[in-house]
Amino acid sequence: MNRRHHLFAFKFLGVSLVLLCGTILGIKTFLEKPKEAPISKVTNFNLSRTKRIRPTESTPKLQKKREQMKRKMKALKPALSAGLKGPSFGMDLGSLSDLGIDQDLLADNEDVIMDEDSVDAKPRILSRAAIEFPEKALADNVLKGSVEIRMLNNKEGHVTNTEILQSQPKGYFEEATLAMVQSWKFEPASYRGRSVAIWAKQVVRFGE
Repeated sequence: MNRRHHLFAFKFLGVSLVLLCGTILGIKTFLEKPKEAPISKVTNFNLSRTKRIRPTESTPKLQKKREQMKRKMKALKPALSAGLKGPSFGMDLGSLSDLGIDQDLLADNEDVIMDEDSVDAKPRILSRAAIEFPEKALADNVLKGSVEIRMLNNKEGHVTNTEILQSQPKGYFEEATLAMVQSWKFEPASYRGRSVAIWAKQVVRFGE
């Protein structure tokens, strides 16, 4: 009887050892299992370029508008007052003789600026560049205007200084007038055979 008990005990012990070893090996295998690398998700984007279509500028409507603008600009050339078409200039300065100044001394002074009543010959325009009608005036349908300026004609026949006295309407023709006047070339005023500088006023009219 005792022998049978001992045999059963040995069998139970052997089975327990086998189960224990199997459990240990399973745990070891599980712990030593290599970690899998994380899977990174890649999102693909289609970056194909979208072709931009530029609007065609030379449309019939735009061409027609440009032709109308050209016809207006050709017809509306600036006109000059009678003072500039002839030798006469309007002046806004008093006579030097009225001030008791010796004009012989003035004639010898290279830097003197004389007036209309003091010179023997007034300045005469020789050439002037053409000017286009201001685009701002055309855009706002302002087709007429005038600018009165005061300008200094030096003894070489160039305009060296200008001043806007008045303009109608304001804000349209002043810049065009000043740019045009700067390009004018004169036969300078003279006194006793010498060229002298002189102040003068002039009115430039647009669309008249």
